[in-house]
Amino acid sequence: MRKKFFAFLLMICIMLCSVNTVFAAESDNYSNYQEFLQSSESSSIFEMDSSTFEYIKGILVQEAIPIPADFDNIDYTRIIKVYINTGIEKSETSDKDTIINLLENSEYVWVVPFEIGSQNFQVTFGKSGATTKSSEWKITEVALRTVDPYDQFLTSINHAYDYSDIVLIGGIPAFHMPVALAFDEVQAVAWIDMGYSEMAFESLLGESKSRNANNIYDYTTVLNAMNIESNESTAGFG
Repeated sequence: MRKKFFAFLLMICIMLCSVNTVFAAESDNYSNYQEFLQSSESSSIFEMDSSTFEYIKGILVQEAIPIPADFDNIDYTRIIKVYINTGIEKSETSDKDTIINLLENSEYVWVVPFEIGSQNFQVTFGKSGATTKSSEWKITEVALRTVDPYDQFLTSINHAYDYSDIVLIGGIPAFHMPVALAFDEVQAVAWIDMGYSEMAFESLLGESKSRNANNIYDYTTVLNAMNIESNESTAGFG
């Protein structure tokens, strides 16, 4: 009787684990949360959580945006890493390892999306001061966004396309806002407009037909155009 009972418990545990695994896979949203937890700055950002929340509420009050009663925390599990000032526009390679190495040696910020009613906001954490290696992490922006939050947008791209990796890159001279860069297993394959940069892409590429219906652009075509623009800008100072 006891053996049957334990066998029954084991079967229930296996079933529950299977259900949990499937649920996790189906509800898996794009996020850099695990990478954030392993970063050296995560503890200091967590430590200022209460002041971060009060700062955000102060911005909302200043802008006369009603604060719902259930708005009581920021969900850091939605955090997204955005590389900035990478110099990728001067790169001449599509090799994934080379580009990732370039990004990992660049500056970056952390962005946490959140919603107030039907409005999308995001809080950005970056380093203060000119010498970023020795400066402290702080809130650098709280902003209202008119397009999908970064995590939701990237989740939809992940579900629609078979990319092996996607990163966000900001600070590219041709664009005023971050754009997504998608990779297959060995190389960069596409730039993705996140809803801010369609006109910038059009200005950069002219009549190029390198875009599909979802504002996804061929990596090499865009990189070549950025190289040309960068060289022309440099030549202007000669």
